[in-house]
Amino acid sequence: MKKQTWFITGASKGFGQILVNKLLEKGDRVVATSRNMNSFKDIDNDNFLGLEIKDLTNEKSIIEAFKQTINKFGTIDVLVNNAGYGIFGAFEEVTDKEIRDLFDVNVFGTFNTIRNVLPIMRKANKGRIINISSSYGFVGDKYWGAYNATKFAIDGLSEALSLELNQFNIKSTSIMPGPFRTNFLDNSSLSAVVKEGPYKKEITKMNELWAEWNGSQAGDPYKAMDALIKIVDENLDVDHIFFGQHAYNTAEQRIEKWKQEMKNFEHIGKDLDYSK
Repeated sequence: MKKQTWFITGASKGFGQILVNKLLEKGDRVVATSRNMNSFKDIDNDNFLGLEIKDLTNEKSIIEAFKQTINKFGTIDVLVNNAGYGIFGAFEEVTDKEIRDLFDVNVFGTFNTIRNVLPIMRKANKGRIINISSSYGFVGDKYWGAYNATKFAIDGLSEALSLELNQFNIKSTSIMPGPFRTNFLDNSSLSAVVKEGPYKKEITKMNELWAEWNGSQAGDPYKAMDALIKIVDENLDVDHIFFGQHAYNTAEQRIEKWKQEMKNFEHIGKDLDYSK
C-alpha cells in the first residue's frame, strides 16, 4: 500500500498521540502539531515531522506549517483535526470569554486548517479531511451546551464539505466518539465551571461522577485509531461515523426521539407552504 502523508493537530496526547505512533509503525509519513515541542522529544523517525503551533487560529502559523510539510514530504494526503478541549458547566454561568476561547480551538482552528489545506488537496485532486467531533456533536446534554455547540458546528461543516469537495476527489469525514479511555476527562482537557448559585449542587455531583469514571471508560482508544486508519486506507465513503457502543446507543435514542417528535407535531410544523 502506498505511503500516505498525514497532518494531525493536537497530537501530544490522547487520540492524536496514539494515531501518530500507529501510523509511524505502519510506515506512513506523519506531521504532528502541539503547543509544546517537548511532546515529540522521544520520536526519532525520518517519516516524522513535529511542529509547534501555539495558536491554530493564527493563519500564518498554519500556512507555514503546511509549507514545511510540503517541503519535507511533497504532499498532504490526510488532515486530521484532533485539537480541542471541553467545558462542563451551566451555560448561564460560562463566560463569554470562555465560550469564545473554546470556539477558537474547537471550531475556528479547524476552519483555519481546512481552508488552507484545500488548495493543496485540490491541486493533487485527492485528499481526506477527518474532523474529530463527538457524539455530543449529535446529541445535546445538560451542562455540556458550550461544548455541544462547537461539535455540532464541526459536524455540520463536515457534511457540507463532503458535498462541496466531492468534485475534487476530496472526502470529508466526521468522527463522533463516545467516551473513550483517553485523558479527555483530565483537568488538562476538560474545564469544569462550578460557581456559587442554583446549579452548584448538581454540577458538583456530576463533576465527581466524571472524576470517578475517568480511566474506566469502556472505549478502547487504540481500537478507535485502528478504525480511523481503516477508513483512510480503504478509502471508505463515510460522511459521519460514531465510534463506540455508547455513541451508537445515544445516537439511536436521539434518532427515535426525533422521529417521534416529527410524527407527533407534523400537524403543526409541516403544512406551512403557500397554498397552490
